[in-house]
Amino acid sequence: MARNVTERKHLENELLEASQTDPLTHAANWRRLIEVLQSHFAAFRRYHHPMALIMFDLDHFKPLSDHWSLRNQSSLM
Repeated sequence: MARNVTERKHLENELLEASQTDPLTHAANWRRLIEVLQSHFAAFRRYHHPMALIMFDLDHFKPLSDHWSLRNQSSLM
């Protein structure tokens, strides 16, 4: 018996994306960041490639966010 699982796979993909991204900015969340970093670190160790990691922490972002309104926060990020 054959079944069309296209809709189910689509819903699974949407759920996976929702669990890995911020709903407002669509940027990867902490969970996704850790998965990607683990994958890249494994490759760097395996192939002995040099690597660098740069992270930014935005202090006092809320006043900017409030000033530019919810509608423009994605562009601000």
